[in-house]
Amino acid sequence: MGIVVFQEKQKFNRVWWVMLLVYGLTALCWWGFIVQIILGNPWGDRPAPNWMIILIWLAFGIGMPGFINVLNLTFEVTTSQITIRSYPLTTHVT
Repeated sequence: MGIVVFQEKQKFNRVWWVMLLVYGLTALCWWGFIVQIILGNPWGDRPAPNWMIILIWLAFGIGMPGFINVLNLTFEVTTSQITIRSYPLTTHVT
């Protein structure tokens, strides 16, 4: 394995413009869900079916913010190798 010379861990939820995009899209998904599913009013001129609103809400209203919060990138340099880990996408690249 070797002695660790350098290690850095980056989290994407610390980049303000990424979080602005993520939470902006999340807020839009929640708004559409609340208006169409909870209040029962069609959302927009040509509203999507309720199953599609629920699917979009699950993917982008709940799933994407959770994914961004756990996403991280770790660089590790040892005397014998360089390792890059991108959790949860890849577990180990040397």
